[in-house]
Amino acid sequence: GTARRAELFAGRIMDSKDPVNALFDFIWQSFHQGWHRNVWLEFTVASRTDRELGILIEPVIERFFNTLDLSLYVSRGMAIQSIVYADREHYDSLREVWGRLFSPLLRLSK
Repeated sequence: GTARRAELFAGRIMDSKDPVNALFDFIWQSFHQGWHRNVWLEFTVASRTDRELGILIEPVIERFFNTLDLSLYVSRGMAIQSIVYADREHYDSLREVWGRLFSPLLRLSK
């Protein structure tokens, strides 16, 4: 599943020519496209009116988004937009630009 793919990816990220963009691409493909995006969106919408559900989801969201907060917000915005505008090259280009802007702020170590 996705957790196993993430574990395998984590072991290879530093071998990438551009680890930051490789990370953004992995997050995009694994969580912001397809059923993961759709489930997240459904939970998000349902949590607006179901306070009990919101209370259950909030700590998960906090843990997940704690590290790369702004990058994940940018990616989630693109994920929602990709529902109606599914131009892969467009999103590839945006993630590449975001990676170039974000890379100087992030220090990765092996």
